[in-house]
Amino acid sequence: QDRGRHDGADIAHTILKAQDQIDWHRLLSYLEVHWEVLLMQLLNFRWIYPSERDHIPAWLLDELLDRLAKQRELPA
Repeated sequence: QDRGRHDGADIAHTILKAQDQIDWHRLLSYLEVHWEVLLMQLLNFRWIYPSERDHIPAWLLDELLDRLAKQRELPA
């Protein structure tokens, strides 16, 4: 994803069709610095495909939401 371009629909469709082929640990490692973008895309997927929420590992959402909670506690 690039700041000037939004590929959210493509990302959501890829998760839908290839979730069993995604190495979620590797993806998190690759997007470590941009973990908020990953979180946004995963939440977007859950919103678009509410009946397919199990395609995203619970541990990954827990990790990213925990990071968000910790970040909110930091001074502005």
